[in-house]
Amino acid sequence: MKAIMRRRFVPSHYYRELHQRLQSLTQGSRSVEDYHKEMEIIMIRANIEEEREATMARFLHGLNQDIVNVVDLKHYVELEDMVHMAMKVELEPIWVHLPHGSQNGAKMKRLFQSLRLSQSRIIKREATKAKVNLIPNTLEIEILSVLNVWGQVILHLNAQIRE
Repeated sequence: MKAIMRRRFVPSHYYRELHQRLQSLTQGSRSVEDYHKEMEIIMIRANIEEEREATMARFLHGLNQDIVNVVDLKHYVELEDMVHMAMKVELEPIWVHLPHGSQNGAKMKRLFQSLRLSQSRIIKREATKAKVNLIPNTLEIEILSVLNVWGQVILHLNAQIRE
């Protein structure tokens, strides 16, 4: 019944477009989690059932290069393990993955630490200006979200430095 309904109501170009979207899908500025969800949704809509290794290779190929460099160092049996590692790498400070003694690594670490301090000061100052009593956990969440954005900026800058 499903097959009959699909043939009757789904345009013939629909699956071709889904396959093209899946082939050109990359992480870009999205989070690893959003990229993974998008890939899963397209695969379900296109009714693609492939081997686990092929799906893992597809996922790895679309990730940003700085994340691939770290994630590709290990062997994974399940896609979920790879996704969790990619999410972990995405959230870690960039200097964790730079070689020890690297001048760029030390510079990036100092820069990130100074950004962390300045961002927390800005948030506290803005909260004081607004005369809002923020619960410490709320302030911490706000700081972490700002730091995540700055972390993405630093990842981008580091990629430019490496080029």
